[in-house]
Amino acid sequence: MPGQIVLGVSAGTHVATLVRATPGVLRVSLFIDAGSRDASPPQLATIAAGLAATHGDRTLQPVVSPDLTELARDCASAELESCVRQLRTALDLRAVSDADLLRARLQLRDDRRRALAADPERQADRGALHALLGDAAAGFFPLGESAGDDASDTAAVQQFLRAHYGPSRALVVVAGDAEPERVKRAVASAFAGASAAGAARAAHALVAQSEPSVEVAVEERESVSLAILAARATTARAVVAALQEELNRSERADMTLRGNVFSVRGGALAVVRVQTASAEHGLLTSARELARLMLEPPPSAEPAPEADDLLGVSRAFAAQWSNGSAQARAGESAGFSFAAGVLVKGGRGDDPRNPDPNAAERTRASERMHDALTLALTEARPDTKGTIAELAASVVAGNGARIEVRRQHAERVAIAVRSALGAGEDPPLSHGRAALLATLTATACAGLGPERLNAELAALGATLSPRVDAESYGLLLDVPSARWREGLDLALRCQLEPSRDPVHVADALLRLQGRLGGSQSPLTLRARVAALLAPRAPGLCAPWGHPELLGNVNGAELERVLPRALTGARLSLAIFGDVPPDEAVARAARRVSRLPAGSLAQRVDAGVPVPPPPAAASSGLDSHLLVVWHAHDAALSGAGSVSAVVAAGALATALARTPGLRVLARDAGRCGDDAWSALLLRVAAEALPNLPAALTRAVGVVPAPLLAEALQRGLDEAERRTAQAGSQLDVSAERLARERLGVRAPAAASGEAARVHTNEAALRVAQALLAAAPTVLSLD
Repeated sequence: MPGQIVLGVSAGTHVATLVRATPGVLRVSLFIDAGSRDASPPQLATIAAGLAATHGDRTLQPVVSPDLTELARDCASAELESCVRQLRTALDLRAVSDADLLRARLQLRDDRRRALAADPERQADRGALHALLGDAAAGFFPLGESAGDDASDTAAVQQFLRAHYGPSRALVVVAGDAEPERVKRAVASAFAGASAAGAARAAHALVAQSEPSVEVAVEERESVSLAILAARATTARAVVAALQEELNRSERADMTLRGNVFSVRGGALAVVRVQTASAEHGLLTSARELARLMLEPPPSAEPAPEADDLLGVSRAFAAQWSNGSAQARAGESAGFSFAAGVLVKGGRGDDPRNPDPNAAERTRASERMHDALTLALTEARPDTKGTIAELAASVVAGNGARIEVRRQHAERVAIAVRSALGAGEDPPLSHGRAALLATLTATACAGLGPERLNAELAALGATLSPRVDAESYGLLLDVPSARWREGLDLALRCQLEPSRDPVHVADALLRLQGRLGGSQSPLTLRARVAALLAPRAPGLCAPWGHPELLGNVNGAELERVLPRALTGARLSLAIFGDVPPDEAVARAARRVSRLPAGSLAQRVDAGVPVPPPPAAASSGLDSHLLVVWHAHDAALSGAGSVSAVVAAGALATALARTPGLRVLARDAGRCGDDAWSALLLRVAAEALPNLPAALTRAVGVVPAPLLAEALQRGLDEAERRTAQAGSQLDVSAERLARERLGVRAPAAASGEAARVHTNEAALRVAQALLAAAPTVLSLD
């Protein structure tokens, strides 16, 4: 707290002088360490404060909080002594006339009506605090309920004043242009002989109900209030900040959060309102996040900003005096408890003559809200089946989501997330839909646009990249081991909450177009092969899409297919690195458990290869032609891919010396159960008629021994790369995530006999490719 603070005791009263640069101006306050929590009914403290403030003078302003009563006024520095005497007069009140009490009670009712008119949703706050604290919640509403007004009679008010108003229970605060010694003398003179308080300050412990609960009221609007109890205000502020961050990042424009955190005797409370069109949605969303935070406490928040006005600094100092130090005490829990109060629209659902005409509607609404709260709490502690050991975990969540963890000593952690909506499910005219989803997931997600996402990744020291294949799309996140928790949270948020913003979708389309490249780029050539070999499912062969068809994919189509992709049955997660498997599984399960179960993907029919139209007559210019060889290969996957690559290389070498023909590019791969090889050729106009003969001749000049030798080198290289990749966390995580979706290669052969069989089969595939009749596509 800035400025000079001078403490002392005068005439048995605590005195604080808060020196500030406010020439000629003071704030003089008397604080009694008793409030509405010390009164029964609570409004008794408010009535007593109002009477004390007007006792002998009408310039004091009374404010009652749960633990404090404040009687204060602004004062000129020259009038300090007179102002302090007014505080003493208020402190001395003991006898109350019936007329004064009647005026105070009428004022209370007026204040209550104004408060309700200014804040009709305060009933939700009352319900939330009652659900959290039980009957003790009444003390946090200094205006009380009208039902308790009759108990605030003359005898009760006088007894409250005698018990709590006295020098030993008082603090005088003078803030502003004041000289500490002068303040001390003024208090000593004015408070000498003041009437003593008859009771000591009560401890007032705060005890939350055993489990989060919800109370429902029927009103003219929908509103959700949350009451949060923690040991320290810094904890409560951290929880509120984390909840606010979640609402902001999730692009929930229909939900806003506002509220306050305040320290009281025995702990700290936060009361926040979730403004939403649907109370049930607001309760489920906020309770889900709070239930998660109970198991994953956020870091303690910074202390609240210090006040810089005289009223603010006076109250802040008095709160510290009343509640104790703001520093956490040793052994105090960093946990918290919460409950909710909900207002639902409705009313008059029963016979209006019924004393409680909203009973039926309140019962129906209570059942819905309790169901929503139960669902939120269940998602925070989801059931999983499987095994969790010291170095590995393999579990399935209740909704079918697969979670794999492999603990390995490493400086970084690889996190692969996959959804089984692969490019194989792309409609032919929307070829590239899965690739766009993958690109969008890795560039704009969870309320973060590209710039903010990049900034968050940079802060984590992480990299994020999209992944797509025929069976699934997803992402791979690589993060330092020390930040794996934040990395896991970000990876799952991005996969489960891709941005729907049209600007972000357009940006992802541009990025994907750039990846595909021009008309002769490898990915574009592969897309043309895909259109030939798998006309009904081109994504089986070319997962990254076709540049000329991406314009057909729009946000509406993504909205339509995302519910199918974002289900438990279609999700898998693999984590490789130095992470504790049990904690990683629990953290991941809490985030994926909210997904519906959904259903598994169906096998895609690629369709029958479609021959291209006849090539147009030569225009006298060079032609760009794509020549494709393909052969059926249902038995092999990895070896078949190597065979196709070797065959493409052999064909390119054989054609290299053909006059009028130039090999510009080559590619090879698998498309469903077919292996294929392709060459991009530039053929001079005069050589075009001789192309079929040149292709036939090229196949004939590839001797079997050379082909076998090349294939052996290719298989050895593939094995070497596989062995190296096995030690790379990123590749291992990706492979395992795909396998858990059912996308797995056949078991690797073992033993020399099996290797010979694999080599022979691969050779047969390569020979079949060379023997196949080529298909020629014109690119001009």
